Amino acid sequence: MKYIKSYSRPEIWQTICYLLPLSFFILTGCPDNNNDKDDKYDPRNVTRIDNHLEVQPELVVDSERNVHLVYHGGVYDEARDVYYIWKSETGEWSEPVNLSNSGNDSRVPQIAVDSQDNLHVIWEEDGEGNGRTIYTMKQNDGDWSEPEFITENGNPLPQIALDNNDAVHVIGMGNVYRKLYNGVWSDPEVTPYIHNPALAVSSDGDVHIANDAQPTPIFYYYKVAGGVWSDLIEVNIADDYSWLPDIAVDEDETVYISWTERYTKQIKIRMRYPDGSWSAIDSIPDMEGAPWHQKLAVDEAGLHLVWIAHTEEWDYDVYYQHRTHEGVWQERQQISNTTTESLGPGIYIDNDQLYIAWHEKFEPSQNSNRDIYYITVNLNNY
Repeated sequence: MKYIKSYSRPEIWQTICYLLPLSFFILTGCPDNNNDKDDKYDPRNVTRIDNHLEVQPELVVDSERNVHLVYHGGVYDEARDVYYIWKSETGEWSEPVNLSNSGNDSRVPQIAVDSQDNLHVIWEEDGEGNGRTIYTMKQNDGDWSEPEFITENGNPLPQIALDNNDAVHVIGMGNVYRKLYNGVWSDPEVTPYIHNPALAVSSDGDVHIANDAQPTPIFYYYKVAGGVWSDLIEVNIADDYSWLPDIAVDEDETVYISWTERYTKQIKIRMRYPDGSWSAIDSIPDMEGAPWHQKLAVDEAGLHLVWIAHTEEWDYDVYYQHRTHEGVWQERQQISNTTTESLGPGIYIDNDQLYIAWHEKFEPSQNSNRDIYYITVNLNNY
């Protein structure tokens, strides 16, 4: 990994620009050429590995405000590996650690942090079976455990979440659910139909899942701790192509679900209240471009949505918008501000800070170099 220690005059301005509050650089603007293809000096770029593809970042923040980030990377058309990097609140990013290192194609990692600052990582890996789920964990100030298979076949796109007892919950598209508690995994459990699942777990261990039916509708189901799976519940009834949901649950047990409608080019949300009733469907107003890959976070201030949108030929950008609990949408913010493709965002919210990572694709071709970008947003400004 290369870190640029000195900057030319335009690079100095670039650094200052992205260290200022988000509201400042949106109002004043940043240089248009912040993805110079020769040296990619943008200080938000945290990998900068030549001729390599680093994609699909996910991140968490521990109690010491250390940032932990996983992604998968490799050379185009070859087996990929899962990598981990971290930084302190004010420090530099570490060198990457290869967590998978198996020779098989390993991808779409997910990460969670527990109350003791232990890290839990899962990913999907090919091999004898397609979409096996692999798990590893790192004790605070310890080493990574030996990766272990927790499903043997057919469980792609696994998702991970923790409850207040630090139990680890895992689900994937193979309709397999497992729970790790006190060092013991539960037996694999077959769930209702899943496609593109999103997972959230309440503080007391209730499991909430949203998925799409590709193309429509969005489904939701749940399992009360110690209970059985509910029936599938249709979140929306739409003729549009509804897909790629995300889900969150707050301390009051209200469930929030967001999804994208492909043809109307909208992002929609709906809430399920603790008494089982549902809100009306709301949508982000006055969308520009074609939105995709939205991520949802919730805190006491309301909903926080991050997504990418295709606004012109060969240009995706990352956007952020806040909705208060009273239903008021705040001003939309453009996060990435690049002239190339900003894709695959991951988000984490903690102590009035929104942490956002994505990968930047520098050329139109599939084998284009891609790097991981990272930024924080101070939510006190919104």
